[in-house]
Amino acid sequence: MTSEQPLGLVEKRKRNQDQKAQLRRQMLQRVPKGGICVEVGVWRGDFTRIILNQVKPDKMILIDPWKNFDDRTDAFDGKTKDKDFDDIYQSVCDRYAAEMASGQLEIKRGLSQPVLTAMDPGSLSFVYLDGDHSYNGVKADLRAAFPLMKQGGIIMMDDYHRRGWWGDGVIRAAHEFLGEYAGDLRIWAMRGAQLAIEKIDASK
Repeated sequence: MTSEQPLGLVEKRKRNQDQKAQLRRQMLQRVPKGGICVEVGVWRGDFTRIILNQVKPDKMILIDPWKNFDDRTDAFDGKTKDKDFDDIYQSVCDRYAAEMASGQLEIKRGLSQPVLTAMDPGSLSFVYLDGDHSYNGVKADLRAAFPLMKQGGIIMMDDYHRRGWWGDGVIRAAHEFLGEYAGDLRIWAMRGAQLAIEKIDASK
């Protein structure tokens, strides 16, 4: 037996969260500053602050239904009560009250596709997708986000792996999206389970 004891569940989760946060910060360092940014899947708003600090968007829009979905089996959906989601939503509103008052940040409580499809084409510089991880959900978010992106705009995705309840859903949807728009997209960066895709000018 080695002197190093196995990490407990809490320690492992904390270590994984720290590693994930570091990877995301490294990716965001290269994202163009300013513009209009969207975060799909906000939870408690921790990554929101990192995006605000590093990307410094002129406008940021947060999209999350903050509600329970019975067919999900991850830690957020199916295990969190609707009343708790109401409290979490309110805590995010309170946390970013100053940014909302200044007009820099807007919160949309709802499903991502209706909110995204109501936005202006070619208006977004950066989108972070961390919402519905099912194959159909990721595919729908990618398709909804694509026409909204400016040339050079970045779509960044979380959980590009097979370890969650969603199986190959995120990976399969991302690969199909890249194939469907092969002439208009390129893989811009990838670190760990973070994948970033750039919309390119197909005419050049």
